[in-house]
Amino acid sequence: MIDDILKYFVPPILTGLSLGSVFVFWLKKKITISIENKVGIVQKDREVYSRLLELHSELVGRDLQTDWYKRYFPTLKDTLLWCSDDVVREYTRYAKGLLGEKKIEGHHLHFAKAILAFRNGLGHKNWFGRIKPEDIAITFFFGQDQE
Repeated sequence: MIDDILKYFVPPILTGLSLGSVFVFWLKKKITISIENKVGIVQKDREVYSRLLELHSELVGRDLQTDWYKRYFPTLKDTLLWCSDDVVREYTRYAKGLLGEKKIEGHHLHFAKAILAFRNGLGHKNWFGRIKPEDIAITFFFGQDQE
């Protein structure tokens, strides 16, 4: 009787355990590859975002006269990409206080929306839309018309 029970239950149990082990191994491998790919993508994203912002900083900064403004843009670029939403929001308030009301052109807003998308891709989610494209544009173009 025990032989009959073992004959009917042990092979399916062993088969299930074997298939389960293969599935766990496959799943672990797939997750590892996915994580490695994600890390590679994030690193590449950072490089691309930084290069694009660097190029745009050069475009905006080409008419600047003082050394301070030339040093400002690399720092601003890093601030916009890597700092928390709170830091960017407070820095924007600071820039608005210095600039007052400034007209923002449409193409500046599009670039500001791209920066917000960059930040989202890097993990800054901008919950509840606390940072607006207008804020980024004012912050990014701060000092452009200054003497």
